[in-house]
Order: sequence, then C-alpha cells, then structure tokens
Amino acid sequence: MQENPGDHILSWVGNSASIAAVASTMIGWLPPIAAFIALVWYIIQIYESDTVQRKLRMRRTRKLARMKAQVIMMEAQNNDPL
Repeated sequence: MQENPGDHILSWVGNSASIAAVASTMIGWLPPIAAFIALVWYIIQIYESDTVQRKLRMRRTRKLARMKAQVIMMEAQNNDPL
C-alpha cells in the first residue's frame, strides 16, 4: 500500500489536536464536545489502521469461503438422486 507523504503530516496534526482537545477539556477550557470529537478522531484512526483492515479482510474472506462451501453442499444435496 502506497502512502501519500501528506497523510503522515495530516495524521500527526490530527493526533496532536486531539490530545490538546482532550487535555483542554479535562482542564475545563473547552466544552465536552471537543473531547467527543477527539474520541471520534481516534476511533477513525484505529479503524483505518493496517491491523484492523487486515483483520476485517481476513474475516470477510473466511465468511465468503464458508458461504461458498454451503452453496456447494446445497447444490450437492439438490443433485443427489435418491
């Protein structure tokens, strides 16, 4: 997977802003909505991480393989002369 150099900078800026938002909310400088936005940012970052995407891809692949096996079993049952 090829990364755009700007993605790294955007991620660094977003992470820094999120940390600042959470800290400012804890101190009382910002409303709680800022902490919520920071939390959403981190959830998006985690979801888009290579590890999570790899797990989701593997899960989809296994599910597809199970579904194909079920189709083969059902076709075999329908074609089985009694």
